[in-house]
Amino acid sequence: MTKVLITSGPTSEYIDDVRVITNISTGKLGARIAQRFYNENYNKYANNATPLVYEIYYLHSKNAVKPICSSHLTNFIEANTAQDFYNQMEKLVPKMDICIHCAAISDFTFNRENPVKLKSNDPEAFCDYMKANIKMNPKIISRIKEWNPNVVLVGFKFEVGLTQERLIEVAEKARKSYNGDMVVANDKKMMQDAKEHIAYICSDKGVMFKRGKEDISETIFEETIKLLLKKRKRVFSPETEKQIDKTLKMGEELLKELKKL
Repeated sequence: MTKVLITSGPTSEYIDDVRVITNISTGKLGARIAQRFYNENYNKYANNATPLVYEIYYLHSKNAVKPICSSHLTNFIEANTAQDFYNQMEKLVPKMDICIHCAAISDFTFNRENPVKLKSNDPEAFCDYMKANIKMNPKIISRIKEWNPNVVLVGFKFEVGLTQERLIEVAEKARKSYNGDMVVANDKKMMQDAKEHIAYICSDKGVMFKRGKEDISETIFEETIKLLLKKRKRVFSPETEKQIDKTLKMGEELLKELKKL
């Protein structure tokens, strides 16, 4: 069975005991992708009575949108801070065949050794506290291929106000930096202007432009499976691959002959 990890939603990093820093991610795309894998399982089971093909792990923050199939997912795991995601992914990624890392992980967190509530009437002290305690979170996506060099890794790049050419350039540079197999790039201003979700899906085979979350999630599903099959084919020696290709061609010719009867 193919194991698939999908991360989704925004992280929340505590500034003090009552305030957090977060982002505008909703988790909708991650939920759609998880639902697409689940639908594939359901369709194969309903039509062919075959065992489930994908074992889905949905790692999500508390406020992330959940897939419709969430009640049927046994591997439904909550993580809310960047450290939560890190801890869970460090354990899960080595077991995975596919990792689709949709979650919007905060770049920053804060040192919080002692419980504290900052005063709301002293903005200067508030800023001083943040400056004194802010720190960088580890880049989780950069660790994924270290934890599992063979996993199919899909990353995401969200920018604001870039041109199409620059967005693709930035996304591809990021993908290569963490050795990703595919990256989904989008720009907030582009989507506001288009009044819909748009994405550039980039991999070694080129760039695809897609509109709408349904079309984007379907393309991510299809292209991820192609990448997985390509990786699995590499486990064979060149001679074995030639023999497999030869056998497949023979099978195709045989089918053509049978259809003539």
